[in-house]
Amino acid sequence: SVEGSVVMIDVTTSSPLRDAFVDGVPVTVQGNQFSCLVLDRTMQGPRRAGIDWIDQDGLYARNPIEIELVRVPDRPPTISVLSDPVLSDPIPDQVLDSQSLRFNVTTADDFGVTAVGMSWMVRENSESEPVVGERVLGADTSLSAFFQATTLGLPTGETQLQFWVQDALPGRPSVFSDTIVLSLLSAQEHAVWIKDQFEKWRLAAMDVRDRELNLFEVNRDLAATNEQERDDQWRQAVASQSRAEEFNGRQLENLADQGEDLLRQAARNEEVAVEYVEKLAESFENLESMADERMPRVAELLKQAAEQEENESKFAELNDQESSQGNVPQPSTDDPDAEDQDQ
Repeated sequence: SVEGSVVMIDVTTSSPLRDAFVDGVPVTVQGNQFSCLVLDRTMQGPRRAGIDWIDQDGLYARNPIEIELVRVPDRPPTISVLSDPVLSDPIPDQVLDSQSLRFNVTTADDFGVTAVGMSWMVRENSESEPVVGERVLGADTSLSAFFQATTLGLPTGETQLQFWVQDALPGRPSVFSDTIVLSLLSAQEHAVWIKDQFEKWRLAAMDVRDRELNLFEVNRDLAATNEQERDDQWRQAVASQSRAEEFNGRQLENLADQGEDLLRQAARNEEVAVEYVEKLAESFENLESMADERMPRVAELLKQAAEQEENESKFAELNDQESSQGNVPQPSTDDPDAEDQDQ
C-alpha cells in the first residue's frame, strides 16, 4: 500500500460467524462478514496481520490467515491530453475564437486524485497583462474537456493552454500536461489568415501541376519511341518516370488533405464568403480525383511498361491524352468571382 494510506480488510465467509479476531483481538461480526483495520496512516514499514474466526457451529481454521503489507512511496499522478479524433479536427496553430476544441483527458495514479482541471493564459500583445484562469473538470480518470474562447470571455491573442491533475496526497503540487500553444483570432483576423493560407496552397498546387505537365512531356516522348529502340535504357527511363509519378501523386494527396483542412476552417468563419468556399471546394475535389484515381493508374502503367512488353501498348494510350492525368485542373485564383478562372 502507498505511504499515508489506510488499509481495511473486508472478510466474507460461507457460514454465519460467532467470533472473529485480528492478531488475537476480537472484532465485531455481522452474520458471515466482518471488517478490520490492518494499517492506519501512521504505520510505516512491513506489517503482518493474523486473521482468524469461529463459525456458529464452533468450527475454526487450524492456523490464522496471515497477511503481509508493505509500504511503497506514493508516486505523482500522470496526465495525458489528446484532441478528440471523432468530434474535433486536429488543432491548428491559428484558431477562430468561436471554435470549440474538444480534448480527451486521461489521468492515472497509484492511489487516487482529487481534481482534474484546465488552465489558460492569454496575452493580447507583448505589452498587455496576461489574462489567466482555470476550471475544474472533475475527478474521474477519463474526462472530456471543451475550450472555446468566446464562451470563456477571453480576448484574442497568443494562448497557452494546460491541463492539470491534483494528487490525493496532501501537500503535493499539481502535475501539469505539456503546454498547448494557440493563436486565437477574431473572425476578421481569421479570414485574413485563411486567405493567406489559401494563396500558399494555390502556389503549391501550381508547382505540383507544373511538375506533372513536365512529367507528361517526358511520358509522351517515351511512348513515341519506336519499339525497336525500346532497350534497357528506355525501360530504366520509364521506371524512373513511374517513381516520379508516384512521388508527385503523394505530394498531390498531401496537398488535397491540406486543402480539405483549410476548407473546414474557412467554413467555420462567417466572414469568409460562401461563394469563395464553394469555388475552392471544387478545386479540392479535382485534386482529390487526380490523387486517388488518375495518378496511381499512370504510375502503374509506367511500371508495367518497364517490366513487360505486352503492357507497352497500354502505356502508349498516354500519348493521346492532354496530360498524363487527362485535364490537369488549375487551382482557383484569389478572386472567386472571376469568370474566366480555369477549374
